Amino acid sequence: MASTSTSAQSGALAAATPAAALAARPTNEAPPPVLVSNKDFDLKKYIARYRGFTRIHRLSFIVERCPDQADAAVEIALADFTKQSGGPVAAASAPVGEKVSLCTQLYKQVCEKIAAGRPGNPPPFDQAWFDATERFCVAQQEKLEKDLNAARSSTAREAIRAAHLALGDFFFRRGDFNTALKMYSRMRDQCTTPAQLNEMHMRLIRCSFEARTLSTVPGHVQKCLQTTDARDLPLLAKLKTAGALADLAMKSYKQAARKFLECPAELGSSFSEVIAPEDVAVYGGLCALATFDRGELKRLVLENQTFRQHLDAAPAVARVIGDFHRCEYGTCLRALDHLRADLLLDLHLHDHVTQLYQRIRDKALVQYCAPYAAVDLRPMAVAFGSDVAALEHELSKLIVEGQLSARIDAQRKVLVARSADQRRALFAQALEQGEELRDEVSAARLRLSLLRNDFCVRDGKRGGVSQMQQMQHMQQKEMLMDWAGYA
Repeated sequence: MASTSTSAQSGALAAATPAAALAARPTNEAPPPVLVSNKDFDLKKYIARYRGFTRIHRLSFIVERCPDQADAAVEIALADFTKQSGGPVAAASAPVGEKVSLCTQLYKQVCEKIAAGRPGNPPPFDQAWFDATERFCVAQQEKLEKDLNAARSSTAREAIRAAHLALGDFFFRRGDFNTALKMYSRMRDQCTTPAQLNEMHMRLIRCSFEARTLSTVPGHVQKCLQTTDARDLPLLAKLKTAGALADLAMKSYKQAARKFLECPAELGSSFSEVIAPEDVAVYGGLCALATFDRGELKRLVLENQTFRQHLDAAPAVARVIGDFHRCEYGTCLRALDHLRADLLLDLHLHDHVTQLYQRIRDKALVQYCAPYAAVDLRPMAVAFGSDVAALEHELSKLIVEGQLSARIDAQRKVLVARSADQRRALFAQALEQGEELRDEVSAARLRLSLLRNDFCVRDGKRGGVSQMQQMQHMQQKEMLMDWAGYA
């Protein structure tokens, strides 16, 4: 680690001047992360919701984005690796995804990343723990590979499945997610019961989240749903949240909202290696605010007793949704601004905060103007915490995008709604109904002509139509003739 610290310091000195920094940066390098100032963030309470690799990823993300919480996050992250009780043996036997104390390479990467971020104060590197864990893992991998070879030799399907499962769990605990995905995928042919298939798909879903291959998650979710008992609510909750997170990552916010809202309350902490119950309320609530209309918000969110149980874990989001539904837009938007710093430190949500907030604000502006024929922009600007010029710009954008049917009187500072042309709409409706009637008359005349000329399909087996069918044809002919004469 000394060499790592030295190289980081030399790199910092080489880029001491702005010109040198620009010259050293590759042209395709990603922009630096946006730093968030959040001294009031309760890191211990926040991170206690999670376990396994997501704790490390979230802590590492906070170290990168929030200097105010970096030191505390480093301390918790390093302790998760080296200070787990029971050592490597306990970590190897713990439920998969619960501990990270076998993942030496991730530990090394975290230390190097922290050292690069603060060259003068590198974190301590526990070399003794690192070497001991590596020796244990080498021996454990050899044992599991021998077990797999023995199972293949016996050609027993259950033994082969169990050996692949054990080896996949081992690589998952080591942080080698791509190899773990291969091991889990090879279980497919040996799975003989719905429970075994569900176990395989859940392993693949967890591994896909850690490997950041979220595009494969919806497929695994759909296959798992086909073999899941509807009474298994904890498993259904995991599948709903996994599918919703994949939709959120792909910016399908309305689909994500619906899946979060359908998540059973039995989720609890059973999926805390991926998501916490509070996250279901926050993600689902914000996506619903950004995409649902007022009626959907009342019916699918506020009157949804299942989702209300999730909202109890996030009362701030519940208040925001209530304020928006009561048209208290100023209070709603101020509460959202208060939550922004916390949301920008969320591993899954940070990339979507700006877009979701903008959609919510646009919806609030549209709904504020909807009941009125004319709106004075001055009190409206006060209600939305803006000035008149900025509000004019926002409303102009909504008008251009077609979200708001209105025009702005810039001299009087008034927004005037565009009234629909009722005469034109009525004339278009009459033309449409006339065309439909013409088509119906033409079809009736054609059928009448066919009946008059006895041009109909006969029953080949019986050599003709039955008496009942003849009566039906006669009734249809009489009705059509009467109707055609009326037309």
